[in-house]
Amino acid sequence: MRGRSLRIWGAALALCVCGGVSAQQYRSEVRELPNPPAEERQSAEALLKQTTDPYQRALLLRELAVKAAKAGDHQRAAELLSQALETNALSGPAAEQMREMLGQVLMAGGDFKRNQPALEAQVRRGNAPPEIRVALAAAYLQDRRHADAIPLLRSAIDAVENADISWRRALMGAYLATNQFKAALPLLERLVREAPEARDDWARLAAVYLRVGNKQRAAATLELAQRLGYMNEASDRLRLVGLAAELGAPFEAASLLQGWMDNRQLPNDRGNRRLLAQLFVAAREAQLALPAISRALKDGADAELLRVQAQLQMENERYGDAAESIKQLIALEGPEPDSLMSLATAQYQQANVDDALANFRRAAAAPGQQAELAREWVKYLESGRARELAMTAAAERREREAGDVRLASRIGTGDGAIPTRANRPAAGADAAGQSGGGRFTPLGAERAGNASGEIPAWTGGITPDRRPAGFVKGKALPDPYADDAPLFVITADNMAKHAQRLTRSHQHLLK
Repeated sequence: MRGRSLRIWGAALALCVCGGVSAQQYRSEVRELPNPPAEERQSAEALLKQTTDPYQRALLLRELAVKAAKAGDHQRAAELLSQALETNALSGPAAEQMREMLGQVLMAGGDFKRNQPALEAQVRRGNAPPEIRVALAAAYLQDRRHADAIPLLRSAIDAVENADISWRRALMGAYLATNQFKAALPLLERLVREAPEARDDWARLAAVYLRVGNKQRAAATLELAQRLGYMNEASDRLRLVGLAAELGAPFEAASLLQGWMDNRQLPNDRGNRRLLAQLFVAAREAQLALPAISRALKDGADAELLRVQAQLQMENERYGDAAESIKQLIALEGPEPDSLMSLATAQYQQANVDDALANFRRAAAAPGQQAELAREWVKYLESGRARELAMTAAAERREREAGDVRLASRIGTGDGAIPTRANRPAAGADAAGQSGGGRFTPLGAERAGNASGEIPAWTGGITPDRRPAGFVKGKALPDPYADDAPLFVITADNMAKHAQRLTRSHQHLLK
């Protein structure tokens, strides 16, 4: 029994020894880790660096683009999708789907200018979604390429039923920027119907009606907007005035402003008086601009208005008034060389040669581009002939001013309102009033013929009841003097022969 027990323990010990040897041998052949990791998977970025197959690269780029878009990096997503499309490894449907993804990413990013090359590539390939065309148009609008944006916006709007109102508003703005006012009108009319609460659109619509000459529609638009409560504030009316001027209708803008000031719908304050003067100047209405500037200057000295006033007075040969305006300008900002030149010129035109010479000398002594011209004037005035010529020219000008010359005004009644059929003067009324007498014609020419009869008297010109032979309504007016030819041509070479026909001023010019 005892022997059997010993044999069992011996066998057990032998097994233990064998088991220990086997475990040690296993551990020596295989390294055991306490926590084995999961199977490693390479990232898309790493795979992209290793992969050369175009199709695999396109799929990996798409995967990375999706991740970038989810992270909000639309610019990076657009770049990755563009690279995927450039592989040209995708089938037609797959490539088209990826282009749609690119369009969505570009639209979501909002930075159309930065993405302009990608957008242009999309449009050039054809069949670009409307959203892509609108995005490219937005990039062009940022560069003020309004003409390039118009066809993109138009095609996108036509491709979508009930296109977004922002698209149509962008197209309307592009039309206005390119002076296509008639094309903008239907869009504006639809915009005020769909979104009447947009006050700017009411102002734009009225301003465009004014610009195309449809004053009745403009008045109706204003009345409707006021009834709806959209044009009752002073800021709304001033916005319309500014829009009309911006669209190239400064006279109509001035008429609106004048009428509203007269009716106390806008305050007759310093700012509006100055704006009215500026609008009449922009409209080239000197007869209306000068009184408006004068009223604005009563609010206080203004160098810009004084300079414009002097220029208009010079253009209208009101040299005495111009000289006074320039003196006020010099008192305000000092003896600037250009102001001295203008003052000297106005004084010379009044035959005030001594003062003109003094101011030309001051201008010649000042640095600047005017110095050389001022020295030429000084040389001319010191020659001795200038005084007599200046006095002759001043006398002739006084004779012209004594004539009955009255220029027509575009403003109609002169009250600052938009002219209507009811208050518009009858056609030809001004001409009839001007042809009755006076030494000069309405254009300032001598009414009477000369003593020799070579120049006939002015008889009223071409009127509706005195049309030239061959006149056809709607066609160009035939030249009634086609057979006329000059009796003689006077030059410096034959001036002595025709001396009796020339004034001293003419003779001096030909020397």
